[in-house]
Amino acid sequence: MASYAVLLKPSVEQDLRPIPAAQLRRMWARIVSLSAHPIPRQSIKLSCGQRPYRVRAGDHKAIYRIDCDRKLVVLDYVRRRATRTASGSSGWLCLGALFPFEL
Repeated sequence: MASYAVLLKPSVEQDLRPIPAAQLRRMWARIVSLSAHPIPRQSIKLSCGQRPYRVRAGDHKAIYRIDCDRKLVVLDYVRRRATRTASGSSGWLCLGALFPFEL
């Protein structure tokens, strides 16, 4: 299976800042794993908007979209599991230097 590039919206960095270090490592591992397996077994396909997916890691969830034609996983935001989420701003940021794979 070909690997996907993972793109983060600019707001995702702000979403990750308040997460405690242990939980952040867990979430980051989950985000990085989306490059090899963009639809892991534990992901849920949501019914709103552009049909995004949700994957959980600890007390947090990541909402993302997949562009199969361009081999991209676009991470829209990370929130606490108890927080309701809605789609928001546009644009994303490629943080390829932080990932252990080539984009």
